[in-house]
Amino acid sequence: MQPWLVDKLDGDGVLDKNTRLTHKPRPRRCLQCGVPVLAAMDDLGQPAYLEPVPVNNAGELKALMTGRPTYALDHGAIYTRNHWHIRGRPADTEPTYAEHACGAPLPSRPPRPRPAATDHPPF
Repeated sequence: MQPWLVDKLDGDGVLDKNTRLTHKPRPRRCLQCGVPVLAAMDDLGQPAYLEPVPVNNAGELKALMTGRPTYALDHGAIYTRNHWHIRGRPADTEPTYAEHACGAPLPSRPPRPRPAATDHPPF
């Protein structure tokens, strides 16, 4: 990327010049432990490294109790979940990601069961 473009995007708050992060989460590896994480800039313009698997209600509670913020996706960008988001849209109802902490896994959402294939159409 051209240096002038990096400076422009950094000035507009779209790109972090030092980490090359944008608001859209991208797969990366944790610099300390090497596990896969999602990396992005949060709604406050700070770098955020997230667990790649969404958490459930218990996982969000555990993350918050250990001082790890949680995030949700909105139009491809992450935003910090506050008490209004948590109460209005629980983690079980929307993809919710916790901040990564090396060696501290959280309860995640179970995968949705796929409907059984049948020969009968649903109508």
